[in-house]
Amino acid sequence: MPDYLGASFMMSENTDAEHEVLRRNHWEIQIQGIDSIIAAQNFNPPNYDVEKIEVPHYNDVIKIAGKTTPGDLRVDLLDFVKPNIAGQVWDWFKLVYDPNTSKRKYASRYKRQARIFLYDPEEVLLRTWSLKGLFPLNNPFGGESYDYSSHDVVKIAMAFSVDYCTMDGAAAGATSVI
Repeated sequence: MPDYLGASFMMSENTDAEHEVLRRNHWEIQIQGIDSIIAAQNFNPPNYDVEKIEVPHYNDVIKIAGKTTPGDLRVDLLDFVKPNIAGQVWDWFKLVYDPNTSKRKYASRYKRQARIFLYDPEEVLLRTWSLKGLFPLNNPFGGESYDYSSHDVVKIAMAFSVDYCTMDGAAAGATSVI
């Protein structure tokens, strides 16, 4: 018979049970070439979309899995005077498309990797996502409006194309970097 886990299981003291909910604010993202650990404010990890293939069979239709495509990674970054986050992303974007020359670089020069880390409340690494083949889908200056009456920080809303995304779990012997 399963153990009863009412609301009291989270309030119990001096037990070996580690019943704790995950929190949405215990994470980091490292994007190759960007000071993203200090700049990232929120993100939506990519999900995989699976196309379905319908195969007619007698009077029925059988469905099987088709192509699988990862979605985009969306990240809001804070801009800083130093490090210049917008400048870092702009230099990367110019590898994808340079508006001064109308040229593109080879994919091997602009595709990068990223890792997302999820921690528990005691800053122990729980999960790691590895993302490969990232490149910016927009420039870092397009979405923010500037306003003399506002004291808000400047945020950079970015979308990145992703080739592969895997959840690798916690790294053996991983230590917290929070």
